[in-house]
Amino acid sequence: MWLDDAALEEFLVNGFYTQKFATNAKVYDDVNVIAINTEACYNANFYLISNRNDPGNQLSWLEDKLTQMEANGETAILIGHHPPASEA
Repeated sequence: MWLDDAALEEFLVNGFYTQKFATNAKVYDDVNVIAINTEACYNANFYLISNRNDPGNQLSWLEDKLTQMEANGETAILIGHHPPASEA
């Protein structure tokens, strides 16, 4: 598995995670991969009709992570599995 234990636990609970970028040879301590759950922005996700205010507190979490990384002089690579409001 490519996720470390903390990232895997975060993903299983929330559907999003962050962890340090790593290759087979090196972990980059100043580069972070942030994977967001883009289902929270997907226009065919009918769950959003009843929960329109930051489902899972993902946006608050993302803001906190980015603020922390900026303060530490780190880089963030933001990924998701499909663009917001895209067709499947």
